Amino acid sequence: MNQISFDLSLLQTMLAEAQRASQLTPTYDDLWNPACYPGGELLDESGQTEGEVVLSGGEFWPDWQHIVQDKIKPQLILMAEGIYGIYIINNVGGDVSPIERGMICFAKGFNPDTHPQQLKQQERMFGKDGHAFVVPLEWLETAANVGKKSLVIDVSDTECELSLD
Repeated sequence: MNQISFDLSLLQTMLAEAQRASQLTPTYDDLWNPACYPGGELLDESGQTEGEVVLSGGEFWPDWQHIVQDKIKPQLILMAEGIYGIYIINNVGGDVSPIERGMICFAKGFNPDTHPQQLKQQERMFGKDGHAFVVPLEWLETAANVGKKSLVIDVSDTECELSLD
């Protein structure tokens, strides 16, 4: 497994912003979480359930616009996106991007502005298509409770795990 690390203090600030936000953006996990939809059932763009779509011969894809806003929880998302590096953002919604708000935390050594040569290493870790992973919030608390200054994550091509080494 490879390790990537993030500034724990910045992540805690980003989480606090998300916890105060009046608007949160659903994550990919929320998109596929029935608990986020009215009646507890995924809905497509026309408001049909998966069963209804499949019975009519269509292909189902849930639509975020049917998600109940107050079912969305504050989250941090680890992203590995091609030329954009490896970073964590929160799911605060609105017109101002995470970068413009200063709410982006690059993995140490994986900011493409300062370490463009790391793209090949990033590809080896996450593949060419990249990766998105919701970071369990208890990882921040666990790392802080043992006195860590960084959130260190072990990564393989199929999983991410908290490292306290």
